[in-house]
Amino acid sequence: MVRRKSSVPSTNAATIKTEDKTALGEQSEAESSSIHRFTKEEILFLRLNLLSWYDKNKRDLPWRKISCKDINQSAYATWVSEIMLQQTQVATVIDYYNKWMKKWPTLEALAASNIETENDKKTAAKRICTEVKKESNGAPEIIDIECLVPDCKFCLPSDAPWDKELGVLNFPRKPKKASVKQEELNVIVIQSAEKKALSKYLICQRPHKGLLAGLWEFPNCCQQDSQIGVAQAITASCEVEDDWLSTLKEVGEVSHMFSHIHHLYKVWSGNVAANEASQVLQFDGRPVKWVTENEMEEAAIPTGMKKVFREYKKSTTVPSSSKRKYGSDDVIIKDPKKTQASISDFFKKKNS
Repeated sequence: MVRRKSSVPSTNAATIKTEDKTALGEQSEAESSSIHRFTKEEILFLRLNLLSWYDKNKRDLPWRKISCKDINQSAYATWVSEIMLQQTQVATVIDYYNKWMKKWPTLEALAASNIETENDKKTAAKRICTEVKKESNGAPEIIDIECLVPDCKFCLPSDAPWDKELGVLNFPRKPKKASVKQEELNVIVIQSAEKKALSKYLICQRPHKGLLAGLWEFPNCCQQDSQIGVAQAITASCEVEDDWLSTLKEVGEVSHMFSHIHHLYKVWSGNVAANEASQVLQFDGRPVKWVTENEMEEAAIPTGMKKVFREYKKSTTVPSSSKRKYGSDDVIIKDPKKTQASISDFFKKKNS
């Protein structure tokens, strides 16, 4: 079984009326809740066994290493990890968590900081801070259970109506499988440079609400399937002339999966003259900036866009050697020590 948060309003199970009809039919309170009741001995047995199993098998995670002597510090560390883990895998969160706790080790340090003045690398931290504040002021939520046991006879069907008189006894029930939305986006890596060492790339900030709020990405558009269409959409969003973007070409594709949406990125490369880069002041009304590859490493850029840049770099990589490698189909060399034959060798008499 796995935990999940529910927005369903909590109801006191003590208010259950035995004469009411439940979603499972006409049952008494004792009948409908018998599977949820345990004796004191059973509860103690379950607790001890669960804790014993946890001590032996728990994962080695940084937020579990905080000393329990300071309950406030332990609670803060757990709080931060829970928010970071809401829609992100543990393996991804660990590095961000360690950096966060080094920067803001206590709730007091976080409260004293001015998040708005942090550099762009802390844009993700800004988003987490917003979530922290939202969580602290949010309405109470109940914890319910989704059963993962195949053909469980105790579970209500996923489409069974919610009976407010039953409260938490409406659970467990089989979860509905949410359909994954698919989107195709044209992502353009725009380079501005006079010399390779001075190469800069255009990135724009995402809206402050919604998916990947406040993070930075490459300019992109959807519903375009031609080079001309993509170029016109991008220049229109940048509010520049149509010929501002030159040498636009498609260089590859990458995909990135979120929990509820699947993105397919068509990767394009484009160039602008260094003296024309300053013409771009916004992208669809959102902030923009030109960054070097090193600065890009420090910026708050999501994983999907990092995949895009890696695909773009493949198209710009020059092979280490452009010399032709001859195979067996080209020429057969009997003696590798022998020097290359000259044209005069073909006129020499062969030994009979």
